[in-house]
Amino acid sequence: MSHLKPLSFVAVEENEVVRRAQAFYDAMARRRTVRDYARRPVPRAAIESAIHTAGSAPSGANLQP
Repeated sequence: MSHLKPLSFVAVEENEVVRRAQAFYDAMARRRTVRDYARRPVPRAAIESAIHTAGSAPSGANLQP
């Protein structure tokens, strides 16, 4: 049984593409290495969602571990 979904996306106007690209660059330009972590707990649902998202990433032959 395949879990593949057809590709679906919404085309955006050129100026919106440029705006999003700039916003992404701006966010990436603020990245820093983290050597200290907050003691605040992370909700289990957030961790499970992150793992689910990582498992959905494209990979060779679409065979995610």
